[in-house]
Amino acid sequence: MVFIFLVLLITAIILWRANRKDEATRWAVLFLLCGSSGSLGVTIEQSIFPALERYHIGHEWINGILFDIQVYASLVNQLLFPYAVTMYAVVESELLPRHLTRLLTYVLPVPAIVTFLATPIVADKYRINYQGMLIWVTPYLLSACFFLVTAYLREASPFKKQHRLRIVWMVIPTVLGILSLNYVAKAMDLGIPLYRYLAVFVGFSFVAFLVFAFSDEAFGVKLRLERQRWDLAMRPMVSGASFVHHAMKQEMGKIKLLAGRTHSLADKNSSREIQRYADLIQQAASHLIHMSGRMNNQLRELMLQEEWFDLNDWINDCISSSRPILEQKRVSITQSPMLSNRLYGDRELLLEVLSNLLENAFEAMDVGGSIRIAVNQLKKWLLIEVTDTGHGMPEELRKRVFEPFFSTKLEKGNMGIGLTFCYNVMQKHGGTIRMTSKLSIGTTVTLYIPTKRVRTH
Repeated sequence: MVFIFLVLLITAIILWRANRKDEATRWAVLFLLCGSSGSLGVTIEQSIFPALERYHIGHEWINGILFDIQVYASLVNQLLFPYAVTMYAVVESELLPRHLTRLLTYVLPVPAIVTFLATPIVADKYRINYQGMLIWVTPYLLSACFFLVTAYLREASPFKKQHRLRIVWMVIPTVLGILSLNYVAKAMDLGIPLYRYLAVFVGFSFVAFLVFAFSDEAFGVKLRLERQRWDLAMRPMVSGASFVHHAMKQEMGKIKLLAGRTHSLADKNSSREIQRYADLIQQAASHLIHMSGRMNNQLRELMLQEEWFDLNDWINDCISSSRPILEQKRVSITQSPMLSNRLYGDRELLLEVLSNLLENAFEAMDVGGSIRIAVNQLKKWLLIEVTDTGHGMPEELRKRVFEPFFSTKLEKGNMGIGLTFCYNVMQKHGGTIRMTSKLSIGTTVTLYIPTKRVRTH
């Protein structure tokens, strides 16, 4: 039980630190702390008390404090856990209207309060009637599972569906294990401490949480870790690009000046060969200044010029500017669904981001492909997904696409900083960008915009 106590407590702390502003995460933290408190109560009863008695170090006041902690920790777990899990599932699933969710927040604790008031105290211990508790605990926990599974089955967005499937894997096995091994087993009074086997379910959920958090996402933890990692990588890039651009601009300016003087001297001496070489030097210097300027502009510390603008107009403007290449490559483009929202941000920079994604999609497809732009509203994010039917890419390349100067394109002049620029812009807006891709199927790039920057007409 010490293992379960530590695992649940550590998971609750990680979630709270990573995503405490999210309502569903706060409910998840509450049910994790409830489970942790129950494990603490069992640990005190089965491990700490015997150890104190074995080594004769117990004092009456210490035993009294530990006894009170053990009793109330167990009560918190048994009575509040079903309520916290059910509220988490209701909020996470987003199946109920907001006003009904708020109402359930105040209604669902009633059976727990009634059970507490009706529980007799025998020999300074609360004797919980588990048979009576099953009347409300069973529908609570089964309803929680129902909400999570239904939300997964009804989800249309591929990204959100994947997220909901992970939630199902992390939560439902442990919830069903607790229902059967804790509440049902105690109600049947089998005399066997089956709750000890809960460590298997809790361990499974904890491993799944770690795998999802570090490989992709779990309860929003991945986005935070990913953002911190890229911020650390971008800082030296930004300052380094600025320094290189400044130094190169100065030195190339000198080279252009000298090349110009060389050209003048060649004119006087009628030396066409020297003139040609001088022209080549000037062209090369101009090209290097232009390239370093592009690199500096796309990696620089961006200063946002923010305003409210219409989401649909913004998308349509980007599509209109891309119309020539759409017609040239005979690419079809669809939008769904269209939301009546306004965004607050730097319209021109965000337009450059979306244009960059469309350009990448064009280049990834043969003639006659298709692109889909989808907008989805989550609790914390507005998602803008750009999906193409291009060639896709292997996983080892996908993991590196946001690295500065990494590119899957071999064209001359491609510096591999387009998606780095996109990441930089999204980070400045408090969001982020992610990509999923499958070979021979296509690629989806998702822009995350915080809901605080979104307003409904």
